[in-house]
Amino acid sequence: MKLSFEIIKNLTVGAVRIWEENDGVHFAEMTEKQIKGFYEASQTLGQRAETTTGIRLDFETNSSYLAFTPLTDGKYEVKVDGLLTLDLAKQGEKSTVNLPKDGKEHRVTLHLPSHVIGGLASVEIEDGATAKRHAFDRKILFIGDSITQGWNSVYDTMSYAYQTSEKLNAESIIQGTGGAMYNVNTFDKVEDFSPDIVIVAYGTNDSNHIDTLEELGKNCRDYLVEVKKAYSTSKIFVITPIYRITNDEIKPYGDVKLAGKKIGEVAESLGLEVVDG
Repeated sequence: MKLSFEIIKNLTVGAVRIWEENDGVHFAEMTEKQIKGFYEASQTLGQRAETTTGIRLDFETNSSYLAFTPLTDGKYEVKVDGLLTLDLAKQGEKSTVNLPKDGKEHRVTLHLPSHVIGGLASVEIEDGATAKRHAFDRKILFIGDSITQGWNSVYDTMSYAYQTSEKLNAESIIQGTGGAMYNVNTFDKVEDFSPDIVIVAYGTNDSNHIDTLEELGKNCRDYLVEVKKAYSTSKIFVITPIYRITNDEIKPYGDVKLAGKKIGEVAESLGLEVVDG
């Protein structure tokens, strides 16, 4: 049984936009305003903002199999009851995952690639089988750079954003963009999504574009003010730069620890919760 566009749309988690074209179903993790802002910053950032990070079909089914045909090559990771079963798929080739043939419902999660633009030409389950969207306990919005995106991870679903989502059984949107920084022009509120928690994790790339802590502080404040305004009822966490191999490099303003301190000061002044990265 081939799933219709409406069913696929209903089962999808993590997408800001979903639409159908002649070749299949397409997805976006960012709003059009955000993508425009990233392209204005650089071509590379714009391309990375268009990937399908964090987007997945997440549902319970009593089908004996899941079959899908992707629109691109990539890491289309499939989990069955939390166990990784498939991690790569080829453009235009049908991939089939066998599910337990016990007549019971099992949770199936089909993750689209985090590092390329993914899409689905078709999704199939057994004729007459059920497909019920997974029920979540909370909603989380992740905003950040390559660490949030899970850049260069062997498995996309091993990123901290994915793992946090799974641990907390959260419906999440993961807006991670490799190379991104505090830039208010790349922020936009996600309509029709009211997160209980918002997690912002920028700061590790900012040193490549600024020379002073004062400039970092201004960029950080401008961005976080908009986050706080857009998600006034959410609990907002700000993670200072997470450790990376270049942590000890000295930038014009000093090392990344000083950047983290400045970000923490700005976040605390706005009443936000700071996590030491």
